[in-house]
Amino acid sequence: MKKSHTLCAMRYMLSFFVLAASLSGCGSQYSAERLYWQANQAAKDIAKGQPLDKLNDQDYEKIIFGYRRLTERFPLESISAQSQFIVTQVYVLRKQYREAEEEMVKVIQNFSNNTELASQAQFMIGSIYERQGKQKKAVQEYDKISDLYPLSRIGLKMPVYIAEYYQRDKNELEAAKAYEKAIKYYKGLVKEYSGTSFAAVLKDYLALAYVSQGSWDKAVDIWQRIVDENPQDQVGEGLLFTLGETYLRQIKDLQKAIDTYEDFVSKNPNSKIIKHAKFQIGRLYLIKGDFSGAIKIFNEIIKNYPKETKLCTDAKLAIAACYEKQGDWEGVMRVYAEIKAAYPDTSAALSIPLFIAQHYQKENRPAEAESAFKEAILGYEKIIKRDPHGSLAPQAWDLISLGYLSQQKWDKAVDSLQVLTEAYPEDIRAPKAMFTMAIIYRRQLRDTRKAKETFERFIQQYPGHELAGLAKSEIESLQGSPASS
Repeated sequence: MKKSHTLCAMRYMLSFFVLAASLSGCGSQYSAERLYWQANQAAKDIAKGQPLDKLNDQDYEKIIFGYRRLTERFPLESISAQSQFIVTQVYVLRKQYREAEEEMVKVIQNFSNNTELASQAQFMIGSIYERQGKQKKAVQEYDKISDLYPLSRIGLKMPVYIAEYYQRDKNELEAAKAYEKAIKYYKGLVKEYSGTSFAAVLKDYLALAYVSQGSWDKAVDIWQRIVDENPQDQVGEGLLFTLGETYLRQIKDLQKAIDTYEDFVSKNPNSKIIKHAKFQIGRLYLIKGDFSGAIKIFNEIIKNYPKETKLCTDAKLAIAACYEKQGDWEGVMRVYAEIKAAYPDTSAALSIPLFIAQHYQKENRPAEAESAFKEAILGYEKIIKRDPHGSLAPQAWDLISLGYLSQQKWDKAVDSLQVLTEAYPEDIRAPKAMFTMAIIYRRQLRDTRKAKETFERFIQQYPGHELAGLAKSEIESLQGSPASS
């Protein structure tokens, strides 16, 4: 039974860490924020880079004490609830499930008027029972979320989450019942909120329930109606691209994907996402093999949106891809030269030396490929040396790692990825770099100990990332594997 990436990720997006992370930035008194910062720093010092489940009881008590100072002094501040989620996680790691549940009950009591916080705490209670293997009790607690907080983010996700929970537990009979219940539930909400702007959101949840079952045809029918009814709305605009990708990747109907975008463009010429819809049409023409049609669309985008640098460089690279598909390397190099001249400090321009090396590699020209990789990496190292704290430095390290990965130089790839994660932990590329390190340790270097440690560090450092669920699955599959010496 197929599931969309979004729904597969949902299970992990509901984990504790996201619940805690989603509270970041809430307003609170300076003193409460100060105590929270101190508790975080103390916890980091205690952990010393280790995953939380590797600490001893004394360390756990110290961490709890740090956060408890905040919860006792400012029990009604939202940042205090964040501390309570952390304390709850510590209790769960120690298998002190009763204390963990009691902590979440306090959050529900203190923040009964905050449906997001209260629903998150209620979800944690359900997950505590799920962790203990008490399926019936877990589902009872999860059901309370839809009853008490039906329009909260978690409340809207819970009907499908419960169905997927049964599915993960290989209980197909209960899963089928839960899906039927979820679909009926969403249809009821759609009817209740018919005529409001919220109806489109609820219809999307109904579509996602069908996706979770693998009923893609039913899902696209709903999404198409949402797009038709809400072409200028944020929900409708976003679902246009979901619809196009579903036709392309799941239903495998390339022409239908093209028709979907072209129909939207013709009906909504003033839409603010029209440029992105046109780009998708060009991309699909490229996939189809209509290179002249694709190049025409991409050139029109460059002409009509000259101030949209990212869009224009993407269009230029797509044109280069059209030439490469036709075996016209001179055309590719001509476009690359245009990018470097017109957009010299962009991500696209920076990537070109690596693209050239990879082309030689694909063409089975090893000597030229090796020379091009060496030249590319030296160029990236110069950029880093010139301005190690500049905006281009993280991308340069990322491209260096890709160069080594392309050459299967695994140790050097790991070294460059490690620099990226340690020197630029907040950079958008850092999470994927750490995840890639873990994969290399497991798949290529066969070092299961380092792989497991890196996956655990990934979850600890980037708990809300879309790859966190995959990292957790990798750890589970590594359990019991012998560590490398």
